Amino acid sequence: MSYPNIGKFVMGNIKKYLNEYNNQMKKHESKSLINVDFREIANSIHHLHRLSNVNKSIIFKKYNDNLTLSYLGIVNLSYLSLASYQENYKNPININWLDGKHCGLDPNFFLQTLVANINNAMAVIRLIESGLDTQARAMIRILAESVFSTLIVFTDTDIFVKYASARDTDEAEMVWYKYLRGPKLQQILTQIEKKVGLPEDIISELSKMRLYVYKHYSAYVHNSSSTSVIGSHAFSFTDDILHLGLGGKASLASESTIYYLNWLIYYFSLIIKGIFTHFHLYKPPSDSEIWRLAVPIRECFIQVYLQVTYKEDLGGD
Repeated sequence: MSYPNIGKFVMGNIKKYLNEYNNQMKKHESKSLINVDFREIANSIHHLHRLSNVNKSIIFKKYNDNLTLSYLGIVNLSYLSLASYQENYKNPININWLDGKHCGLDPNFFLQTLVANINNAMAVIRLIESGLDTQARAMIRILAESVFSTLIVFTDTDIFVKYASARDTDEAEMVWYKYLRGPKLQQILTQIEKKVGLPEDIISELSKMRLYVYKHYSAYVHNSSSTSVIGSHAFSFTDDILHLGLGGKASLASESTIYYLNWLIYYFSLIIKGIFTHFHLYKPPSDSEIWRLAVPIRECFIQVYLQVTYKEDLGGD
């Protein structure tokens, strides 16, 4: 039997080790009670490769619309990243915004790269599709940190300069501790939401969501006891039994993971739009081909998100 998923060099070394191991065991056992077959390991590796496709098929069957929305959101982020830093067009962050402060790089370059990093939303999808929901939840927490901190650094010149000028992990940690850690971060985000003109009732709901995501998904990053025990299992789609998720197993729990993934992309898209308008007085250039795609894709995602999530009627055919 051929094993295309196993590299030849590794395969040869597995066989070599097992032959040596089995020969040693025969010297100490009157009968060959222990004999590890290469095929056992090879078939297990092949099974792990196969599991990814099996889980992906199940997840898409159950959550096709919500995952399609996730992919739309990532397309939206990708075009925003490309549009944010163009040589021949006016970019969102005017260099005069720094008010003479210098950090060595164009803030639009940072904007492009930070938005690109928010594309770690793609990692959430890949993990869910592979049946690794607990790992996807840990990535949700990382994604939330990226979304929240990116919004903050482009609304305050002092924070931006300190953030962009950090030369090592110690300086970066100092910036995080002063401006971007939990309570302070949530406070600044509420101020931003007010400045971009959101109504108080909407701000209240957004605040609850932000706090929930930040607190709840931290448990998956910090490996709490409950998330470790429950997270090592998959919730069945057909019964109330928890199945050990070795190698990855599609789980009913992924429904809420996808929900918060889409919410984070929606939240970022909504607030960054307000930051461009109210903090930087930016209007995308109509002669930029990328912006002519980025803007309607963003608006499309926001509207479709509302329809899919809250069943709001967009009108039209």
